[in-house]
Amino acid sequence: MMRKSFLVVVISGVLILPVVLVSLSCASKGGGSADASAQEDKKVIKTTTDSRGFEKTLTEVDLMYETAQQFMSAQQFDKAAEELERVLAKDKSRMDALHDLGKCYTQLKQYDKAADAYGKAVTAYPDDVRLLANLGHYQVLSKQYEPAIATYEKVLTLEPDNHDAYVRLGVLYKGTGDIEKAKASYAKAIELDPKDAQSMGTLAKIYADEGDKEKAMELYEMAAPLATGDEALRMKSQLGRSYIESQEFDKSAQVFSELVAADPEKASYRFNLGISYLKNKQYDEAVPQFEKAIELEPSYGDAYQYLAISYNQVKQYSKAIDTAKAGLEVAENKAGLYCAWGKSLEKLQRYDEAVAKFEKAVGDPQWGSYAKKQIQRQADLKKRADAIKQQQG
Repeated sequence: MMRKSFLVVVISGVLILPVVLVSLSCASKGGGSADASAQEDKKVIKTTTDSRGFEKTLTEVDLMYETAQQFMSAQQFDKAAEELERVLAKDKSRMDALHDLGKCYTQLKQYDKAADAYGKAVTAYPDDVRLLANLGHYQVLSKQYEPAIATYEKVLTLEPDNHDAYVRLGVLYKGTGDIEKAKASYAKAIELDPKDAQSMGTLAKIYADEGDKEKAMELYEMAAPLATGDEALRMKSQLGRSYIESQEFDKSAQVFSELVAADPEKASYRFNLGISYLKNKQYDEAVPQFEKAIELEPSYGDAYQYLAISYNQVKQYSKAIDTAKAGLEVAENKAGLYCAWGKSLEKLQRYDEAVAKFEKAVGDPQWGSYAKKQIQRQADLKKRADAIKQQQG
């Protein structure tokens, strides 16, 4: 709307003369050099034709703007920004120049300057939602989070059903630690757009982090069918992991089977499918998934651990030991591998060697308790084996 009023004054030859006369009249009454200067900026200094062959008039400000656009076309964004600043200094109503200035500062990664430019525009036009949205965008990019929150809240006072503002506020509230407001903002965004899969997924992650697995799963189940492309794969993967966490392994196996079919070369899909089979005691099905995950990603430490566990379950103890050894070369957390190795040695009735492996996991916060129990178990098994030998001897 603001740009349109500028064009009516500058381009229309019919309306220029009356504006000049009014300004001169004011000046003749002692009104001011400022008005005369402003009028000089709007004085027609060139006449040309547009792309459709219509005649148009150009002022000094118009020519400055054209120069800025030429700099932008040449990707000389610093020079373009300087020229656009000159344009806006002479005519604050040039919204085309303001938006181009934002683009230039974005290219220059000077987001704070872009925010400053839109801040000045918002001061002049405080109820313009588009300007406020652009201001909020650049405030976020320049890490002015609290001012950005205030900006998007102002948008909602003007447009209470502005979906984008709720989404942006959800991001900002989450980033500043106000989780309850973040949840409320995302919920409102979903209410306004029931197909907003991304907001559903983000809200689901918040609930998952809070430990509300049921609510998280509900949202992932809503989001997964709505998402498309890579987003659909990501949502399905999150849904599958939520099924694993809830110990619904039939459902997680179904989800990750579909994901493996969609992208057979994704190691994490193979790994999670293997976990689903392993937890469901489908050990023969788990083994090839972990093997493929390691083939695709040789540094996948957890895959070695669970492959060794799966080999133990199908009584391939030598393979389990070899896998544990290989995993120790790449895994950050080695305790689980030592425990899997110790379990293989137990099955081979090499109890003293098993104890030595379990002892390496005693200090681990995840595996320590299990390792201590296994050490005692090896002692008991050894005593029983010795007693049997004595009876037989």
